[in-house]
Amino acid sequence: MNTEFALLLGGALVLGALLSWAQQRAYARTVRRMADQYSGQPVALVSGRGKSFARGAIVVLAVDERSRRVVAAQAMKGSTVFARFRPQTDLLGPLSSTTSRAHSAPMGKALQEAQKQYKQLGPKPLSRKTA
Repeated sequence: MNTEFALLLGGALVLGALLSWAQQRAYARTVRRMADQYSGQPVALVSGRGKSFARGAIVVLAVDERSRRVVAAQAMKGSTVFARFRPQTDLLGPLSSTTSRAHSAPMGKALQEAQKQYKQLGPKPLSRKTA
């Protein structure tokens, strides 16, 4: 009985590690795809993560550096390693107001972190259209 339990526990740990690795690869693939899509354009990629007790969210935003508008957004939301990135068209628009469009507390935290990351990239002059 003890051997069976140890094998079951070990199998569960290995499965959890493999699923977490697959989720990390999905994040890297999403970032790479967005970077390729906006290569050569004045667009910054930023990401953020928000966690709560049982759920979490990760966002990847493509921000136009001239207008400071989100031009593409992907988010992974959920409580398991089976969550996948999905387009978030409702987050498109001014970067400064993305948190008001968050669907949940973890999403709001992830968006705040992405905004903070964008600010750390350094000051970018506003275009004349947005000034």
